[in-house]
Amino acid sequence: MGNRGRALEDLLEAAFDSDSETCMFRQSNRIVLLRDGRAFPQKGAPVDFVGVVRGVPVVVECKETKANRLPLNKSRFPENEITALQRFSDSGGSSFVVAAFWKHNRIAVFSFRTFKGLMSYRKSVYPEDADVVFPVSKVKKITEVFQLHDNISRQRRNS
Repeated sequence: MGNRGRALEDLLEAAFDSDSETCMFRQSNRIVLLRDGRAFPQKGAPVDFVGVVRGVPVVVECKETKANRLPLNKSRFPENEITALQRFSDSGGSSFVVAAFWKHNRIAVFSFRTFKGLMSYRKSVYPEDADVVFPVSKVKKITEVFQLHDNISRQRRNS
């Protein structure tokens, strides 16, 4: 299996590093190689990034696809990832699934609230299902997306 989100993680890490108001840490997993050439994460963080974006505590899970859609099956979204996103969100942080749809050269940002809702009745998601979609070339705007989403979420909670 390996890490399917590596290229996207590299892009996001560069975007986070270029924003002086962002402190995101890329989580690493130890990879175990099997004799048949397959690889899988042995143990490690259940999300790809954790940190603070412009004062907002944020966790991010990265996914990539070369297809038109991103499957929502358990092999792509193991329970420990969903649980971590949920717990972080329940604790007052902002949780996101960021998906690269390489066929369309687009990055889709799903708030955990949106993503969890889609998982309850869909087998796949498409870029247009996301809260925000932008071209890969605009990846540096991702920190603004996280901050904007947090502001909207806080307004909902306070009303």
